[in-house]
Amino acid sequence: MKTTKKATPKKTGRAAAQAKTAVRNQIAAVEAALMQPVVSSEPMQQPVPPAPISALTARQQAAKKAWETMRANKLAGIAPHSKKPAEMLRTWEPPAEIDLANIPMPKVGKQTNALENAVCIAVQKGILGNTRKLSLAGIEIQADKAMLRLSKMLIDSPEYEAIKSHDGRIGRYLSSVCLPSMLPHSKSVWFVPNDFVHQVEAQMLKYAEERTALVEAFKVTYPARVTEGLAKLGQAANPADYIPVEKVADEFYFTWQYLEFGVPGSLKKIDSALFRQEKERNERQWAEATALAQQTLRACMAKLVDHMVDRLSGSEDGKPKRFNNSVLENVSSFLECVDGRNITNDTQLKALADRAKQIVKGIDPELLRNDGNAREYVAKGFEAIKGKLDGLMIRVGTRAIRFED
Repeated sequence: MKTTKKATPKKTGRAAAQAKTAVRNQIAAVEAALMQPVVSSEPMQQPVPPAPISALTARQQAAKKAWETMRANKLAGIAPHSKKPAEMLRTWEPPAEIDLANIPMPKVGKQTNALENAVCIAVQKGILGNTRKLSLAGIEIQADKAMLRLSKMLIDSPEYEAIKSHDGRIGRYLSSVCLPSMLPHSKSVWFVPNDFVHQVEAQMLKYAEERTALVEAFKVTYPARVTEGLAKLGQAANPADYIPVEKVADEFYFTWQYLEFGVPGSLKKIDSALFRQEKERNERQWAEATALAQQTLRACMAKLVDHMVDRLSGSEDGKPKRFNNSVLENVSSFLECVDGRNITNDTQLKALADRAKQIVKGIDPELLRNDGNAREYVAKGFEAIKGKLDGLMIRVGTRAIRFED
């Protein structure tokens, strides 16, 4: 006969406190009994000492161990839920030389053309299509079928998803180091700051090598994935949807090249008026692209600052909001490369970034979680930065750039 063991209800609150008190009383009674002299008319026999630990239940032993650990930590000066001594947390003091409420802002200077501090790189990626359209002819539905689209997935492949995930990492890396150009084919053309050209080139070579290995792994499993896909699709399966395995690798490509934009000099010899017209048009486009690059970097910082302020301000259920390490790590990563990415020589953004560096210097996530003074100090400083950034974003505007055809 199968028996079911009932779960012992967890003691909380007053019941837990009573359990701890009972454990302490038991231990004290055992120690007192051992200290009492034996008085008897019978010949003295060796007393049998009790075994207090074995007599305790598993729950009582756990409570005793937890109590001993808390007492040891208290004697050692370790704060609850912290790896640092309480004295270290209390000795942190904000830098006296920083006036959080006052951020000196330089005057708006002449905007530097983005191409003076950056080059353009075009990055293109290709991947095997994994969907096909299906006919709605045999489907009954109360809707205008002209408004509907039906498709099927050809294969279910972890190897294929690994390639897509890798492509996502490439895009995130470019977004963290480069700036969008908003030139024709803007989704694939980026401004690479001069300071990061060698780094980006090395990273592209590494990504290309990794992607080739992933494509080869997918190619090995492709025949089996096709067989599985046909079986899963049933009546919707069509072998003609699948390309031969020999051509699979050709569908995956990853290329990059550095570009230079300008008006062909030969056009001046053909039509000087048309040359001047195209030159002026080209200058307008670069001015707009430069303004967008500046706006993009400001928006990146504003997003990080807003998130920092949100996590350090207010509370959840009467307690400080949860502060993950990644919040401060993302801010620090941005501040490390912001000077190199500032290809438009945005002096106002630099002033705010420099203030943010001063504020987070010597600050770590654990300190922000455990020290209320540090938390309040960083929150106040970033709130001041947020106010300045909001003003810059309003003045610059957020309209999308559209170039003429």
